[in-house]
Amino acid sequence: MPSTGQAVPLAVTITRSGDNSVVFDELVNSDSNGQFTVSGLAVDSYRIRVKHAQTLASALDFVMSIGEQMITIDPLRMGDTDNNNLVNVTDFSLVAAAFGKVTGEVEFDARADFNGDAIINITDFSLLANNFGQIGAN
Repeated sequence: MPSTGQAVPLAVTITRSGDNSVVFDELVNSDSNGQFTVSGLAVDSYRIRVKHAQTLASALDFVMSIGEQMITIDPLRMGDTDNNNLVNVTDFSLVAAAFGKVTGEVEFDARADFNGDAIINITDFSLLANNFGQIGAN
């Protein structure tokens, strides 16, 4: 179901599988379905890596054929408060420090507001806890 929460900036890198050369490396905005478009890829084998500042990166190998093509990447897993592609005690500490705070309060940290509801609460903690100890794709 479309949601404005899925319309976010994403770091997207596409490399050619044969020689690992980067053919696309940009910040793109997804739409309310979490989708985005990349154009101009030649027929070839590629690896795409996608990361949002609060998520672990996901990656996928794919073969580009002639014409338009839709690929589906694994969902981006939340909890990376410090944007280092790892959910660990640092992320937990940042959420804990901002817990219970709302937008406008001095201790509010937007990086810990994973669901974008302007309050750091158990929902945000749960999103982090589900991925605690995980590392994103390289």
